[in-house]
Amino acid sequence: MRLLIVLLVALMCLISFTSYARASEVEVEAEGEVEAEVEAEAEAEVEAEGEVEAESPFEHGTFKHLRAEDFQRQSPRFKQLLAEPRNAGLATTKDTAHYATLDLHSTWAQASDYCRRQGYRLCNFKELCPEGEGQPPVGASELPDLFVFAPIRGPKSARQNAYAALTEGAGDGICTRKNNPDFATSRAAPPKKTTKSLVACCATKALKAKGFSSGVQKTIRVSNEAADKFFNRSGRRARRAERRRRRREEEAARKKKEAEEAERKRREVKDGSTPEQAAKSCRAVRDLNNDKYTKDGVFFIDLPKAGVTKVFCLMNPKVDGGGWMLALKTSRSGGTFQYDSHHWTDSSSTLNVDSLNRDPNDAKFAVFNAFPAQHILGLWPDIGRVGGSLHLHDYGAWSWLVHNFDQGRQTVLADFFRHRSNHHISHPHHFKGWNDHGHPFSGQGCHAWFGFNYLHNHHNRVRWGFGWNNECDAHSNDVTGGIGLARGLHWSAGDHIGCCQSHTGANRQMAAQIYVR
Repeated sequence: MRLLIVLLVALMCLISFTSYARASEVEVEAEGEVEAEVEAEAEAEVEAEGEVEAESPFEHGTFKHLRAEDFQRQSPRFKQLLAEPRNAGLATTKDTAHYATLDLHSTWAQASDYCRRQGYRLCNFKELCPEGEGQPPVGASELPDLFVFAPIRGPKSARQNAYAALTEGAGDGICTRKNNPDFATSRAAPPKKTTKSLVACCATKALKAKGFSSGVQKTIRVSNEAADKFFNRSGRRARRAERRRRRREEEAARKKKEAEEAERKRREVKDGSTPEQAAKSCRAVRDLNNDKYTKDGVFFIDLPKAGVTKVFCLMNPKVDGGGWMLALKTSRSGGTFQYDSHHWTDSSSTLNVDSLNRDPNDAKFAVFNAFPAQHILGLWPDIGRVGGSLHLHDYGAWSWLVHNFDQGRQTVLADFFRHRSNHHISHPHHFKGWNDHGHPFSGQGCHAWFGFNYLHNHHNRVRWGFGWNNECDAHSNDVTGGIGLARGLHWSAGDHIGCCQSHTGANRQMAAQIYVR
């Protein structure tokens, strides 16, 4: 019976021990699962963050590493580091550690960002204290004699603002966990007597794949070249960013230079668009680009002796190639430009110079006084017929065109009308400006004359036009027509019948325009 009782007691003890062992095993497994969960979550978060534009391993924005004298002033235990100053992490071992030293008032978020910028992540509790609570952490010999907390990566339920106490006087003792140790928030600064300036960064999967060991990273100061070799990802990004920046600057400089060159060339082109780009003539503008300069308008022309002047130009290529400059125009009535008007011979007179258009107004321009012309064009805008030398349907005008009107010489009109007399061009029947179908100018048989400064008959003089007489001489002309008439009526322009006409034209005053080229 006694033996049976002993056996029962032994059995109960065995069951109790087995249950305790199993519970311990479950607790250990649970803790391992938590740590594994923390590790997996940390790795996933780092990978999810993707490649970060890292700074140089030795420049950390607002963070600063303590110099050697700062190490020595804070703790005598840092003396051992003076011979081998250490900084941002490269080489690794598992059983020794150097904690990155940030500003004394850095926050949990700043510490996490620091590790991330270096390609690491914050260590979790198991990596920092592999022997468990109450046991020295990795690199304990290098810790200063202060109440030190190190920020760690917490579980998913409390990932941020988690710390591990690394010294006896901190928290609940060495290697104990603490959330928000005497700090208001993860963004708040710690009390002056508490420091959490030491940060332990652990390798990510990416670094482990390159041969970095797991656990707290031992760090050694190296050159930028060596750092780029290890942190080639951030180094490449930095170099790419620098190349992009240089390319952008070079592209901006190139575009600026091209714009300046284009502006310089534009100013050099004498297209008459500004006074500085005044052209020699309207034809010179047309010759710059026959496809571009095709619209009539006002251009700046540098006239001999007169200088830069606004000129109305006929640029339409249908007008005998374009490039014609308006020299004089008359209204539909009146005698402002009748034969004896001083405007025909006075090279200093102008009239209504702002009337730079095809409106039927009396106007005389500097072109008449200063431009040496070779060809002359006359338009009759109010006849109501299209024809003559050119069929200008776009203008609805009758036209006269005489090439080389002064026998091929380039002549200023004011000089020409002052010095030439009875300058004969041709018989009117041979001039298309008269004999074209539906011509609006009258005529007589026998004596017929077309040209400039017709003076054969005192009463029927004309600056540019026709002289007719049925008596076959120039002494008693009965019909005349053109610009600058003097048959008693003193018209600026028109067609007039005295008697005995063989062809009846408009027989009235008309508006006219004279262009030269």
